[in-house]
Amino acid sequence: MVILANNVTTFDPKSGKHVGKNHNKLKEELLLKGFQPVKVTALWNHKGQTPFAIVEFGKEWDGFHNAMMLERSFQAEHCGKMDYLNLRQRDRGDRLFGWMAPGDDYNNFSDIFGKHLRDNGDLKTVSGKEAEDDRKAKKLVFGLANTLMLKNKDMNRQQANFTRLNEMAIAEQQKADEQMMHLAEEHKA
Repeated sequence: MVILANNVTTFDPKSGKHVGKNHNKLKEELLLKGFQPVKVTALWNHKGQTPFAIVEFGKEWDGFHNAMMLERSFQAEHCGKMDYLNLRQRDRGDRLFGWMAPGDDYNNFSDIFGKHLRDNGDLKTVSGKEAEDDRKAKKLVFGLANTLMLKNKDMNRQQANFTRLNEMAIAEQQKADEQMMHLAEEHKA
């Protein structure tokens, strides 16, 4: 997941809450830049919309790649996490900042995005994801090997039954041929 920060909000006197770009607008902007978010969630608290949003990508490697590319684009524009933390609020302007959520953000109990990350995501390292994929692949191979073994046993059983049926049919045919020969000899005599 990617954390978006500095989504500028303004006070709406009508609702009595702060509002900024909603999740659809943020997602649309990311899509226009060539990223493929699955979901964007603008984060809210009792005062209204906060300046934070969470961008979710797929849980597979394509999603990870998209999240990395988004983080790199923010870093290239000097709008990464360190840029956000090192600038005072008034110096950030209306630029959107973003970064891929690391463990310290996931375990952050004082910010609203930490709670959202813990409630809606799972923290994985690259090596952990690789190990998970490896386990899934081994489980799949084991399942396929087991299915193949069962199919082979079934085919061998059917082949044995076919051979027995065929042997019985040949024996019956020989018996019928012998009876026909015997009847033919009796009929000649």
